[in-house]
Amino acid sequence: MCRFPKLSIYIPSMLSLTSCFGICFLLSIPTISAQDDILKPVGNLDLGDLFGEEMKAAARLLSETDETLNIELKYEGFVEADEYIIRGEILNAEKKPMKEFMAVKRTAGKGSGSVDLGFQLKLPPGKNYKQAYISSGFLKITIYDKKEDDEVIEIPGVEFISFSGNNYLFEYQKKWRIGGSESMKIPVTLTPIGKAKNSGY
Repeated sequence: MCRFPKLSIYIPSMLSLTSCFGICFLLSIPTISAQDDILKPVGNLDLGDLFGEEMKAAARLLSETDETLNIELKYEGFVEADEYIIRGEILNAEKKPMKEFMAVKRTAGKGSGSVDLGFQLKLPPGKNYKQAYISSGFLKITIYDKKEDDEVIEIPGVEFISFSGNNYLFEYQKKWRIGGSESMKIPVTLTPIGKAKNSGY
């Protein structure tokens, strides 16, 4: 009698197929460099450069929406004071402060470290906008002795100057949504009429 050899047929499980598909999908995603999150500095000149010291600052994007921005600011070489103030503000394309944003300040220790800065769009009262978006051009960071902060008066839209601090400028071109933003929403009270008026609702 003629015998046929046994054939073994492998049928992959659904788990194996799913894992294979997941791996192939991940491999198809292009690699994103961490450098994509680093904000580009613009002609920064500080007191450290003038005196041969290395006072450095770098900004990295953490998250953003149509109305918010969160960054990480790393600094090093600040040793003249015990504590510093790191101040950030949003500028327009003409490098002027935007009234739609309050400056953000954080206390930083001596030497090197990092702080997170968060910015929130807030429209000034009484100002009417015809466009749906406003545009920013730059992010300005000022690092100065905390002792100087007692004499600082913050005025939205007015340029901040620190005579003892270091200024750093970074590109941040972005459109901020003002049409339909949370700060523009107006509560509306509905008044029932007809049968609905007497229905108790």
